[in-house]
Amino acid sequence: MYQKTGKSVKVVSFLPVKNVKSKQTVAYLVLYEDNANIQSILYNFKLISLILFIGLFLLVYLFYLQFIRKKALKETAQEQEKLLELFDKGDIALFRWHNDIHWSVEYVSNNVVSLTGYTKEAFLKGEIEYPDLIDAEDLQNALHELTEAFEKNLDILKHQPYQITTKEKTKKWVEQTTLFIRDEKGKISHFLGYLIDVSKRKKLETQLQQLNEHLKEEIEKRTSEILQKDKMLQEQAKLAAMGEMVGAIAHQWRQPLNSLNINIQNLDDDYEEGLIDKEFIDEFIDKQTQTINFMSQTIDDFRNFFRVDKVKQDFWVKQSIENTLSLVNAQLKSHNIEISLQGEDFMLHGVEGEFQQVILNIISNAKDAIVHNRKEYGKIGIRLKDKKIIITDNGGGIPEEIIKRVFEPYFTTKEQGMGTGVGLYMSKIIIEQNMGGRLHVSNTKEGAEFIIDFIKEG
Repeated sequence: MYQKTGKSVKVVSFLPVKNVKSKQTVAYLVLYEDNANIQSILYNFKLISLILFIGLFLLVYLFYLQFIRKKALKETAQEQEKLLELFDKGDIALFRWHNDIHWSVEYVSNNVVSLTGYTKEAFLKGEIEYPDLIDAEDLQNALHELTEAFEKNLDILKHQPYQITTKEKTKKWVEQTTLFIRDEKGKISHFLGYLIDVSKRKKLETQLQQLNEHLKEEIEKRTSEILQKDKMLQEQAKLAAMGEMVGAIAHQWRQPLNSLNINIQNLDDDYEEGLIDKEFIDEFIDKQTQTINFMSQTIDDFRNFFRVDKVKQDFWVKQSIENTLSLVNAQLKSHNIEISLQGEDFMLHGVEGEFQQVILNIISNAKDAIVHNRKEYGKIGIRLKDKKIIITDNGGGIPEEIIKRVFEPYFTTKEQGMGTGVGLYMSKIIIEQNMGGRLHVSNTKEGAEFIIDFIKEG
């Protein structure tokens, strides 16, 4: 019963009390509430309603989060299944091992059978352990690699390729990449291994290595043959140069020998005429000694020219060329050929005898060209300029159709038996390979021009 009087509110509640057996009302409980108690009840009701609403909202939200999580896990599982299906269809076998002493398998892809010959179930049931398939030495290396990876606290390790023995007792090369999976404490709980058969690649690498070794042997063989050939060419060039020098020395000695012969023959006449006294004898001995010393110096120059040692050293170009010219001047004069040397001296580093051989070869070719073309007055000029040696002649030049071939081995324009065709070839080898310079030839209006260039490029 509810009664409101002004601002006062009163509520009287009657609760019937029934007999359990007869189900008749036997009494009433009367509850009386005034205005203050009702407001307290209403406040408590609102508070409880708010708490119940918030609790219900949180409960619904938790159910929603659980639903989302399950959905995400389901989608992740589906993606993992798809990924694992890709492994099953591909060439890469996937292992997930526990970090225990047996490397017990938690998961392995179906295609492991194509790699090892053993089924997925054989690994999962522990009938076969993967480390047992690895060759003993390779297994030790793999374990050593793992130990180093642990010490370096790595998260991923790419092993060196190793060999396994399959169920069919065949050998295969495997390349493995291992991921270290850690628990919430940072300790390694699992290993995830990606294994791929690289037997074909290793076979190709082996074949390539064998091919390289074969090529190396062939190159060494060919190099040895080329070196032997070059050595023979050098000897031929040296013999040819020696022949030129012997001819030059013959011309160089002809005049002093004639002088000695005449002076000796005149001794008898001088004696009969009473011209011989001590002063005459002293003068005679002095003159003949000078002649003999000149001839002896020619021999020394000849020996120095063909020294067998190959010691590289610094030498002055002008002096070296002058020493070479001293051996051939008489021969050139006999053919009415004048030779000149001009320019500023400079220093080179190399085997001086080889350099002199180059100069002799070029001068000899110039002399032969002048004689062949029957020039009444021959002229050879040597000019030193800016680390260059420029040698020109008036021998008529080299025909354009063969000028590019003059440095080829055994190529000669001389009559049979008059030239070997190795002089200019060896000259180019000496200048460009032994001394780091360049040797090239061109024609001028009067003849040929050889340039030996020692200017460093760049």
